[in-house]
Amino acid sequence: MGRVYAVFQDPVECVECGGRVIYDGNGLLVCEQCGLVYGRVYDMPLFERRSDAKRRANVAHYYPEKQLKPETPLERLLVEVCIRRLGLNLNTTVTALKVYRKIRGHSRKHVVAAIWAACKAHGTYVSLDELKKAVTGRSKISGLFTVVAEAMKHVHAKPEPPRKTALKHVDKICYTLSLSSETHSIAYEIIKKLKHVANPKTVAAAAVYTAALTAEPKRVGQKEIAEAAHVSDVALRLQFYRIIKELTIEVYL
Repeated sequence: MGRVYAVFQDPVECVECGGRVIYDGNGLLVCEQCGLVYGRVYDMPLFERRSDAKRRANVAHYYPEKQLKPETPLERLLVEVCIRRLGLNLNTTVTALKVYRKIRGHSRKHVVAAIWAACKAHGTYVSLDELKKAVTGRSKISGLFTVVAEAMKHVHAKPEPPRKTALKHVDKICYTLSLSSETHSIAYEIIKKLKHVANPKTVAAAAVYTAALTAEPKRVGQKEIAEAAHVSDVALRLQFYRIIKELTIEVYL
């Protein structure tokens, strides 16, 4: 059995490989790169306090509220979404909580806006659709973009290079469709060799489709990739033809 680290605070970087330590959804804090287990997060209400001193001495419990201190049900929801549902680190969660307290209004769409702004400030990629569903269970929220614009005023977010954004979309698409590591690598190389990346999401979808044609044993359709990337299949197809023309890639359709 691998080593297990007992932790009493939120670890940010893995001591072995420097990777990000996240919640794996099964009650463990693990490194997303090498899989090193850092501790157990017991399946209990996130802010439940243990009064049993003996048990607390023997078991490594993790209490994020000691640093976050959520005060309302919506603040507790915000922390729950950041830490458990999205696996964001403590710094991003703290920023989201600060932004939420600064923006005017208190509703679930304000929670979405605060988390989105915090992710942008820390360079963490989360799709807006994924975030909306994690908070509200719905993909459509009226008046959201007005609140997002206000939330963004309270963070210092540097614009991310389009190429870097496209690479993050490749990660997301390949993970969603369970594509091979070879497809992932080829898509990365395609994006790195392109002269210009205008629309990161569409470029990523087209690069994954191009890579899948050569690396996947089973055919992956344009529509399937377009849906995973949240772009139209027409946009994907146009970008696909631009890629094979610019890079002189031979593919058999």
